[in-house]
Amino acid sequence: MPHLAWSLLAQSQAVDRETNAQSIFNIIEEVTIPADVKDPPSGEALSLGPSFACLQLWMRDQPEKAETASARVAVIGPNSQRLGEISFSVDLSDHPRTRAVLNLPFFPYMGPGTYSFVTEIQTGTDAWSPVSACPIVVKKAQ
Repeated sequence: MPHLAWSLLAQSQAVDRETNAQSIFNIIEEVTIPADVKDPPSGEALSLGPSFACLQLWMRDQPEKAETASARVAVIGPNSQRLGEISFSVDLSDHPRTRAVLNLPFFPYMGPGTYSFVTEIQTGTDAWSPVSACPIVVKKAQ
């Protein structure tokens, strides 16, 4: 089964065409929401910009063995509500490692608190196992 080496949230990224080196810009650990943004009604979320990305590096468990898997990143709100998810394939058929770049067009704001971007990998027909969680602390400006 593929192994998630690292996962993080950032404003953007770029890959050098000649060297394949990845540059990551503005890693996101905390977000401050402007004071004039009203909190949404309980159980609802606002779609706030700007866009950002979940960046990941996946590797083979056994370097010589081709692997593929289904994965997803779920957004969990401060009240533990699952706000949405993005599903994707991890394809390590041709290379021993691969990057996943999941572009998120907005942040689902429910109010201040700690949000978590949880990566899960499919381990059976309907079974999923968490392999990583990236927390983001969301505060309201004073």
